[in-house]
Amino acid sequence: MGNMLEAPNEGDWGRAIVDVDFTDIKAQGFAIVRLPVRFSNHALTTPPYTIEGALMDRVERVVDTARAAGSG
Repeated sequence: MGNMLEAPNEGDWGRAIVDVDFTDIKAQGFAIVRLPVRFSNHALTTPPYTIEGALMDRVERVVDTARAAGSG
């Protein structure tokens, strides 16, 4: 999952995460998925350094999808 949510925008450095990725990962025998996210790309540069809601929603959806596939 590296570089997918670390790019300036998801997909900029390759492809975006799709739901079936987690089913495929589980089918290959993996039980844990590391999901690196660069939050600083989507945060205010001044206090309170708020992270964009759209990114937080996306991360939540990806984590929920991974858990549903049993890759959590």
